[in-house]
Amino acid sequence: MELADPQLVGDSFTWKRGERHDSAARLDRFLISEEWETSFRNIKQSTMHRVISDHCPLILECGNWEKSNSYFKFENWWLQTENFKEMVKNWWDSFNVRGSILNQLAELDGIQDQRQLTDDEIYLRAVITVEFEENAKREEIAWRQRSRALWLKEGDRNTKFFHRTANCHKRYNNIDKLSVNGECTGKPTVIKEEIIKFYQNLYAETERWRPQFSARSGTMVNEMDNIMLEEQFSEKEIMDCVMACARDKAPGPDGYTMAFFIACWDVVNKEVVAAVQNFHAQSFFEKSFNATFIALIPKKIGAKELKDFRPISLIGSIYKILSKILTERLKKVVSKLVDAQQLAFIKGRQIMDAILIANECVDVRKISKVPEILRKLDIEKAYDHLHWGFLWKTLENMGFGGKWMKFCITTVKCEVFRSDKWISFWILLISERITTRGPPIPFSLYSGNGRTK
Repeated sequence: MELADPQLVGDSFTWKRGERHDSAARLDRFLISEEWETSFRNIKQSTMHRVISDHCPLILECGNWEKSNSYFKFENWWLQTENFKEMVKNWWDSFNVRGSILNQLAELDGIQDQRQLTDDEIYLRAVITVEFEENAKREEIAWRQRSRALWLKEGDRNTKFFHRTANCHKRYNNIDKLSVNGECTGKPTVIKEEIIKFYQNLYAETERWRPQFSARSGTMVNEMDNIMLEEQFSEKEIMDCVMACARDKAPGPDGYTMAFFIACWDVVNKEVVAAVQNFHAQSFFEKSFNATFIALIPKKIGAKELKDFRPISLIGSIYKILSKILTERLKKVVSKLVDAQQLAFIKGRQIMDAILIANECVDVRKISKVPEILRKLDIEKAYDHLHWGFLWKTLENMGFGGKWMKFCITTVKCEVFRSDKWISFWILLISERITTRGPPIPFSLYSGNGRTK
């Protein structure tokens, strides 16, 4: 019979000898059978405070996950189903989606700029205009009724507070308990409130005034670079970025992995290309593309404080494609903008080189015996604390065009996702500090700010 050792939460050792704990070991443990683990999916063993004995008391907690409504997730094994691609094509072709009324009117306006409209197009425009006027009246009534519940957003501050995705084991990721003011609680409402409070305090802007700068130094983006960065996304460029995406990364709100788009590209390519090129024309996302799920991943086993969790963004498929396109374009110019001493996040440079250089500097000083001060800076959550105004001004001083900057900086909404269920709140307001706006800003933009003194 095979026995398993459940996750140990708390102290790493269960036995300690002497007042100074000169010796310590993990001697005590629960061992569970496969049948037991199948019966109780959520199993944890925890250490308790020892009083007299050298051994720590252990407690075994057994239970099942709280049931919740799960959202749609595409399973990559579906691709192995016989005739899967043919079924997708039939389903895809059966949908007749024309887009919003405003998009249809804009499309007809674009056609009229190039040629005269046909009789059918003139008739279609008249029908769409009548439909738009009717919808406008309905919307006015709905908002008049809803207006009593609207929040006053002026002066409020909020944040988009998390970075990119990780797919860890559910048992380790589950936040069933959290330390609040020194006391451990398992109440979902308290946990939710504490998460909001923690990140609002961490990322909210506290300075009401910051000095402005306009100095332009170092290499800048030239006119040809800006033309390349801002030119229309071609179908080949979009396809190449789709094919280069990781197939098995965790899905976002749309539920689809990139494996689906790669396998069914000849079916869905027209709609995907149209969505990406529409973003280029408008410089902002559709709301449905602009949503992000947030996962809190523990940095260590038994994490109980929010500072011990790493926030990860789970973004949608179109979001990923646009991010990839912008990143690939930025790679072509960023190396000449960022100082050669900045070794992280730049293609062709290795962060290990910085470690080797630092090690050599220390060795030289040891040999020469010349007194010197070694200073190490640990910038806490530096990427998250980058102020949007500072980033925008830095990009402007580097010579980036306004359209490119709008590509990288727009608005986003996020929902915290915990243990296969949502914490029922939306982050609605725009952060005064770092927020993933539009496609996630590449770390190479962050590293570019290192040259600003």
